[in-house]
Amino acid sequence: MMSILKVNDLTKKFGGVTALNKLSFEVNKGETLGLIGPNGSGKTTCFNVITGMFSATSGDVIFQGRSLNKKSVHEINLSGIARTFQNLKIFPRMTVWDNVLVARFAKSGNHRWKDVLCLPSSLLDRKRSEDEVAQILDFVGLMKFAHFEAESLPYGHKRKLEIGRALATKPELLLLDEPAAGMNTQETGSLLELLEKLHELGINRLMVEG
Repeated sequence: MMSILKVNDLTKKFGGVTALNKLSFEVNKGETLGLIGPNGSGKTTCFNVITGMFSATSGDVIFQGRSLNKKSVHEINLSGIARTFQNLKIFPRMTVWDNVLVARFAKSGNHRWKDVLCLPSSLLDRKRSEDEVAQILDFVGLMKFAHFEAESLPYGHKRKLEIGRALATKPELLLLDEPAAGMNTQETGSLLELLEKLHELGINRLMVEG
């Protein structure tokens, strides 16, 4: 199978503490891969290095044949990698709709000066973005909450919102950091259904579970 992500001898040290020690693995196209280990074993650190939040001490991360070393978070996201977080990173005072719309605009590269001038290209992109936001919210089951403030959602719906926001950047690889953490049985079941739908879309996934 063709690999979409290769992690080669990845090492990350924080002073005298080694969080990752020559970690190597591959994610193949069409595959869901899980990183499993106890708290403190370096799983989230691995995600942080892959997505550019931390720089590697040594080793390399290859995505679709290109090294991600020294790439910024924004550059890595534009290349086709998105993630969720163990601790939710939504915008609590923004609506569910706007949380996803912001992510879509970040991906589209729409320029604010075009919005001010109301240029046709900007208006067309906004219409396209709004259509895509509606599709994403329907996909994750949050369309009826579109105009609710994000902080008002039940916890399980907040998890879905974070996945929806990641999908707005059109990732080819989605990193999920303990997506079911803190969920009850019903919420976990609903999340599993959503993850299966992601598989049907052909989105490659790398998941962390404790």
